Amino acid sequence: TAIGPRSALVELRYDDGDRCAVSLIFETRESGRLLSVCADGTDLDSSWRLEPTDDHGNDRTGATNLAIGGQQSGRIAPVGDNDYFSIEVAQSGTLTVYTTGGTDTLGRLFNGSGTRLTTNDDGGASTNFRIGREVDAGTYYAEVTESGDDATGSYTIHAEFSEATDSGSACRVGLVLSPGDYCTVVIPGISVGTDRFRVRSDGRGCYGGICGANRVSLNGFVAARISGSSDWRVDSMP
Repeated sequence: TAIGPRSALVELRYDDGDRCAVSLIFETRESGRLLSVCADGTDLDSSWRLEPTDDHGNDRTGATNLAIGGQQSGRIAPVGDNDYFSIEVAQSGTLTVYTTGGTDTLGRLFNGSGTRLTTNDDGGASTNFRIGREVDAGTYYAEVTESGDDATGSYTIHAEFSEATDSGSACRVGLVLSPGDYCTVVIPGISVGTDRFRVRSDGRGCYGGICGANRVSLNGFVAARISGSSDWRVDSMP
């Protein structure tokens, strides 16, 4: 039975004709009242509310698996919701976790014992978080929340990984270096490296006497800082 303007109130009624008449009343799309009138006097008048199903667990024990190179869709709902994801890392290297989408996300990365390693807000595209962290083999957990804990929204979380490299090896495209690391730039046709690219302890990258906070480019060599991280990646070689 539809009741009220624009059917704002909907009543579902069951009457067995003998014992009870039961009405499930939708006062909104998510809440209402349950009325039961019975011949034996066991009447009921109570409220009800639909609770949204949580798509991902709210702690490490309920974490959803997120494979390296993979992605998972998620939704922050209701307000204040948080989602956990578990990530298995097989060897030492750089783990990068980030979200895409229109929700203002905040991310936290934890090790297997639950110790928080780092937090990021707005380090990725637009208002998405992005975390880059040097890790050893093991299990890690990423937590996703809405940045202000005052809104809901959807997102997609991604996990990427780059193998660790021995500091001092030859530079190559795709090589990731952390603060304190360096690589030797080998020029084609020359048997020894002519210079080094290094990442200083303050996070700046330097090559050929040029240092930059986010990008270094000289004579065909290009390296850029990974967004939301102190690590750098070699993007081009001479």
